[in-house]
Amino acid sequence: MLEKMPDRTIAARRDRAMVACAYTSGLRAAALTTLRLKHIDLDKKELVQDATEMRAKNGKSFRSVFFPRTEAFQKILIIWLSELAALGFTQDDAVFPEIVHLKQRGPEIDSVPPMQSSSAVSCAFDFATSLIGRKCTPHSVRDTLKVLGDELCTSPKDRKAWSLNLGHANEEITEIYYGKMSDQQRRSIIEGLSTVGWLTAKENAMVLDFYESRFERGNEEYNMAKRLAERRAAVREGDEVLE
Repeated sequence: MLEKMPDRTIAARRDRAMVACAYTSGLRAAALTTLRLKHIDLDKKELVQDATEMRAKNGKSFRSVFFPRTEAFQKILIIWLSELAALGFTQDDAVFPEIVHLKQRGPEIDSVPPMQSSSAVSCAFDFATSLIGRKCTPHSVRDTLKVLGDELCTSPKDRKAWSLNLGHANEEITEIYYGKMSDQQRRSIIEGLSTVGWLTAKENAMVLDFYESRFERGNEEYNMAKRLAERRAAVREGDEVLE
């Protein structure tokens, strides 16, 4: 879906970056459209939902570490942030403003405001998914991330960290088991799940099928299984793995 989205105009690049940011962070549409540059820390691969400045569900603030397996989306977001920097955008400016504000910034005092509604995000998803013949909404991104977590997480502690990273306050894995989980503990767990050599049970099964020649050479499943097998082999041999 991301690869099919156009990038010839700044409006198209903004829309593509909105889709990418949704998958990277799991933010809801309302929060996404009120995001400001100061809320993103690329060094820490972290995003802050600040309910005092953003339209956040239930007025809740929390930190979200970039989710594993979203590296392709992260690259698009980083490119967009670089484009905003080149236009002179500063920390108080909106990450995804109205098109009229996407121009070279002068010495204006006022910051670039966020969009008044989240309709632009919905339109971006409608267009993006029309290119692949499937229906996907901003909220279904969170469903996708939840399923990804179900595949990657192998312990109650993993699942709690993943749930907190989505901003869920009342996950099934309660404090009875592990007590309060600090942001640093959650970050450590999420980063562990981001390890490039970590494969889910489904992916390990694909690798086995690849070695047993169960895929038709050259088709999509074959190519995916081959990449997974090469990734696992490189990690075991201590080689650098290229995404």
